[in-house]
Amino acid sequence: MSAASPVLATSAGPAPVADAGQALPAPSAPVDRILPAAGTGWWSIYGDPGLDAVMARLHTANPTIAQAAARLAMARADARMTAAAGRPTLGLDASAAHASGPLVNAAGQSGDLFTARAMASWELDLLGRLSDERKAARQDVRAAEAALADATLLIEAAAARAWFARKSAALAAEDAGQAARARQDVAHIAEQRQGLGLIGLTEVEAARQQWQQAAARTRALQFARDNATRQLVFLLGSETADPAWSADTAGLPEMPPIPAGLPADLLDRRPDLRAAQARVAAADARLSAVHKGWLPPIALTAVQGQASTSLGQLFASASGVLGLGAVLALPIFDGGRQRARVGHGKAEKGLVEAEYRERVAGALRDVYDDLQAAQMWRAELVDARQRAGAGATLLAAAEVRAANGTIAYVQLLDARAVAFDRRIAASLIQGESLIRLVTLQAAIGGGW
Repeated sequence: MSAASPVLATSAGPAPVADAGQALPAPSAPVDRILPAAGTGWWSIYGDPGLDAVMARLHTANPTIAQAAARLAMARADARMTAAAGRPTLGLDASAAHASGPLVNAAGQSGDLFTARAMASWELDLLGRLSDERKAARQDVRAAEAALADATLLIEAAAARAWFARKSAALAAEDAGQAARARQDVAHIAEQRQGLGLIGLTEVEAARQQWQQAAARTRALQFARDNATRQLVFLLGSETADPAWSADTAGLPEMPPIPAGLPADLLDRRPDLRAAQARVAAADARLSAVHKGWLPPIALTAVQGQASTSLGQLFASASGVLGLGAVLALPIFDGGRQRARVGHGKAEKGLVEAEYRERVAGALRDVYDDLQAAQMWRAELVDARQRAGAGATLLAAAEVRAANGTIAYVQLLDARAVAFDRRIAASLIQGESLIRLVTLQAAIGGGW
């Protein structure tokens, strides 16, 4: 896990911005002031109440999380059954029989026979086989617990990405509609000017094409917004979108900084790695138990009972029977079953060890790739906000000049469309930046 330290130790990120065009400075706050408050989810650093509400519903409504929770309950039940195998068992039985003719019963005569017995048995774990099986069962429970945490983290990250994708697409679609209307007005003015013979058909067609492209972009952004909404609905196991989503007028949250000096052992927090570690330990314990299958199990048995030819005399002191015994079973020939079980155990252990190595390598790659992507998109956001700020400045200047009559109205419309175009790009890049940051948080096990 220490191989991740060069990446994590240099992951200082920029701080959030307040205004478009403002640079993103490096964080000055220590790590403990960037982390979410105790008892809150990793997503709380975004300060988005809408996202908080989605996560609250997600944990109780998502079917994938419910399936993982059911598998954990099964693993715990299996562990209780395995633990019970090493404890004494006690049973009772009673019987009544009648033999007539030349037949005789257990008392050596024909007629009635009534019996009642209490039986106890206990397999002694002198060789540790049962202990190994219990250890394997406990590790299976730990693997199931980690698998539940992993499923929960994956669903949480998917929901956060869908939430930010929906919000960024919704904001961009709104601005795209404004830009399309500006382009439409430009096209109409071009048609009027062409009718007066002031411009040619080429200029009119160019204006119409820009209008059509702006309208097509608006439809594409609306589809992206609706697609992200459907993804949220699916993750919540619902049928319809929450009306509060459409009523949410808050913009995208600012980009939280990536704290500097993250400890390299954060990868140990990844639940998929914890699950893989537990599966390796479980396979090792099972293989140890299978190896001990060559040795004979030893069990103690005891029987205390009553037998009588008369039901009324069944519990008389003279009819009592007591038996004690020890059982040792040593297989001589089993057709290769035990050898096959050992081979299966070795193969299982080799499989889970290979899976663990693959997951560790994948985790390190994820952190490298996701950290680089988050930093790249953060830099893109700086540039996009600077362009959006410049577009807003140019639009403000164009409005002043249009009010003074120094530029034509069509030039004001062009400036307005350009300003909206840059705002659209900034919204989409900010949404993608947040999505990449969520992916990075998931790669290091949730949060920082």
